[in-house]
Amino acid sequence: EQVVESDRLLMEELKGELSQTKLELETTLKAQHKHLKELDTLRAEVSQKAAEVDALNDRLTEEKKRSRDLQWAMEKERCESGRSEESKREELEDLQLSLEEQEGRVAQLAATLEEERQASARLSQRAEEERLGLHRRLQELQVRLETEQAKALEMSAALGRERELRRSGLSSELEEDEAGQEVDGRLLDKLQRELDDKQAQVVNLLSQLEVQRLGAVQKEEELSTGRQKLRREQEALRVARTQLEALEAQMSESQEQLGRELEKSRSLEEEREQLEEKLCWLREQSGRRE
Repeated sequence: EQVVESDRLLMEELKGELSQTKLELETTLKAQHKHLKELDTLRAEVSQKAAEVDALNDRLTEEKKRSRDLQWAMEKERCESGRSEESKREELEDLQLSLEEQEGRVAQLAATLEEERQASARLSQRAEEERLGLHRRLQELQVRLETEQAKALEMSAALGRERELRRSGLSSELEEDEAGQEVDGRLLDKLQRELDDKQAQVVNLLSQLEVQRLGAVQKEEELSTGRQKLRREQEALRVARTQLEALEAQMSESQEQLGRELEKSRSLEEEREQLEEKLCWLREQSGRRE
């Protein structure tokens, strides 16, 4: 009976130890299960972080590639823009010089035109005064010519009558008187000389009239030449002003184009700076997550 009791006590003790061991094992299993769950959660978080890092790295790689492409495009655009800007500046400088030269030419033509206009006005005034004076002179000469012609005709008629009387023999009584003949001869000579003088005066007056007429024609030609020159100067000034307006329009267009080129260059520079800031931010984010 003691052996049985001893075995029973031993069995009870073993059962107690087994229960204790089972309890400890269950506790350990629960703890291990909890640790496994935490490990799975940590692994999931690590996997998620790794995926995020991979995505961020992919994005960073893509942004770097985009940055390189943009940098290359910017360098190309900068070179082309630099050449274009330099070309535009040189073109603007050439246009500025041409514009200044054209402005000087327009100013000179305007001054010349004003001088020609004043000279033409003076010439027209002088021509009008000379025309009026010539008209008065011609009238005076015409009156004198008519008077002298009338006198010459009268003297010629008187001389003709006297000669006719001498030829007709109606002056037979005078033929008997030698002194009377001498007086009549002297009278005829005097009348002839006066007639010759009057005819010479008529010829002289006709010559003066012709000179005055030719002078008037010459003055009219000079006035016409001055008017033609004035019209040519006006046309040259109009053409020069048209060219000046065309140069001003071309220069304005070139300035606008240069402004657009500069604005495009500034826009590319701003885009480059924004991209560099974005790359820096992506690098910081990637460093923090790693």
